[in-house]
Order: sequence, then structure tokens, then C-alpha cells
Amino acid sequence: MSAQSLVEVAAAGLALWAAWKSLPRAPKRDWERLFKVALATVVRGEVEAEGGDVAAWQERLQALPYHPAGRQPELRLERPDPATLPSPALEGERALVERLRGLPDAQSRWHHMFMEDHRGLDALMSDPALLGPDYDPVSRFGPEATWDAIAAWSEPWLAGLRRRLDHVVLVDFGSPLAHALIEAGPGLAIAQLDPPADDPEPCLGALAALLEDPARRLVLICPAPHVLALLQLLHANPGLRDRLLALLCPGGVLAPPAAQDWLHAHFSHTELEPELQRAIPYLSWVEVDPARPLDANWGGQRFPNPPVPDSGRRSIEAIDLGPLVQGGLSAPVLARATCVLIGFLIAG
Repeated sequence: MSAQSLVEVAAAGLALWAAWKSLPRAPKRDWERLFKVALATVVRGEVEAEGGDVAAWQERLQALPYHPAGRQPELRLERPDPATLPSPALEGERALVERLRGLPDAQSRWHHMFMEDHRGLDALMSDPALLGPDYDPVSRFGPEATWDAIAAWSEPWLAGLRRRLDHVVLVDFGSPLAHALIEAGPGLAIAQLDPPADDPEPCLGALAALLEDPARRLVLICPAPHVLALLQLLHANPGLRDRLLALLCPGGVLAPPAAQDWLHAHFSHTELEPELQRAIPYLSWVEVDPARPLDANWGGQRFPNPPVPDSGRRSIEAIDLGPLVQGGLSAPVLARATCVLIGFLIAG
């Protein structure tokens, strides 16, 4: 091969490498961590507005359970066993489970994992900027949309959020966050609709009216008692799925036992596939009473994670946002953190 040919091959290789590097990458983001950090940041903003100090902030975070090595917490609370850990284990996960194994019951394990272990509070109280670019609001919402701006819920942050969500309608079907979302997101397109009932036509008509602009997309926020009816509506209406960006259930059991067969049969990548192939996020958090943490029906409060078909085409991204203490956080705090979460979901 001549020297000129070698140079041409090298140049072509460099061009291919540069093109590959320029392709967008899915963020390596832990959505529970983002949500919990957003909640902690909003709580910090409240404490600062009231003139409180770090001790007051730490006290309020007792209602916000999070541990970076505490995945599958209900399993660790019920029967902590290092032999059952998924491989590879997270940093510090094995040591955490060993400590939990030495405690007598689920309540004491909850207290240790979420209230005594310093790693949980460190993760919530450390500077979010240390989490890296996948958690950086500035690169997504503007140079002044810092985590401090989110804490203060300031106009520079809200302006960036409005820009990112200018084509999105947040539709609330009667969740406990409904009024707080309107207060948290001035200028955002937020609609409150009655949930689907035995006759889905009124709900379909209301959604169609919101989507007259072909650029509009939907983020649906639905309380647990109505999630099944909403999923059935999406299942029966492919055109509605095509306009869906995400569905959030803010706590509660998604479907009664009698409806589990429907979820098993129809909540699948194939049957909920939109026309434009993509994985739509279905998000939920788990409401827990720390005095009886194993009574929460953890699995029933999460969207199922269906098997990927042989085609490899995924249309569902089931996202578990982790546990929250029942009644431990106010609706305004939850609404603001939900706006942060949705902003990151849309911004990528």
C-alpha cells in the first residue's frame, strides 16, 4: 500500500471515529438519585428561606430515604444476605448488607440504612455539581440555572425550565400534586383533567383538545387508583402513545390484584409501542411507613419491567424512583422536585 493510501485510510478512520464520538449518548444517570437530590435541594431552599441552618436541613431530610448502595431496599429490609446481591455489587453494598444482617427487624434496618448511615445523608447534602455532567442543570437549562437557583426556585431556573418544556403539556388526573404543580411551574402548560372512567371518550376528547398543535407532547401525572384505566386508554389509542413523553404515578398501588392479569398480558414493549421507536419512561415512587416498612406492597407500587422481545425494540422504560415516607414531604416540595425530574427527562 502506498504512503498516500495509508494517509487516506488513516484520514477515513479519523473521520469515522469523530462521527462516532459526535453521536448523542444516553445519559448514565440514576433517576432515583436525581429525584432524591432534587428533593433535598428544594428542601434546602425552604430551610434557607426560613433562615435555618445545616442542622435544620439535616433534620428535614429524615423524611427523605436514600442510600447510594441501598438498591432493592425491601429485600435488604426483609432478609439481608450478601449471597443474594446482584453482581457486580455497588460500592459499599456488601458492607451495608452485612451491617443490616446484624439488626433484628425491618424497622431497625430502615433506621440504620436511611437515618444512621452517613453515606445516605452525604449523598443528599453534598454539592450536586460533584455528580458530573449527567446531573448538570446548567448545560440543559442555561448558564444561571444552577442547583443553587433550583434551591431558591429563582426566575433564571424557571426561565430555563419553560424553554425546555415549551412544547410539553403536563396533564394531571387528580393527583395530590395538582395545585402545587401549578404554583411550582408558572408559565408551564399544565392541565387538570378528570381521569378515564368507564366511558373513556370524554378523557380522549379533552386530550385531543390539548394536542391540536401537532408539536405538542404530553407528560401524564396520574394517581395510583386511575393508572390502570390510563394504561388501558394508551393501549387502545396508538396515536396518543405517539404524543406521550412520560407517565408518572406519585405513589400508591398501581392496580388491584384482579387487574394484574391485564398488566402481565398487555404492559409490554410490543403492545405499548409508539410509531417512532423509543422507550417511554413510566415512573413511580413507593410510599412507605417507616414503622412498618414491609407492609408497603413495594412491587405493587412499581411499573412492571417487561421482558425485551427478540426484536430488541424497547418501548417501555420502567423507572423506580425509590421509597418516600408517607406524608413526610409537602406537596409543594414534591411538585418542585417533580418539575426538576421532568425537565431532565425532556432535556436528556
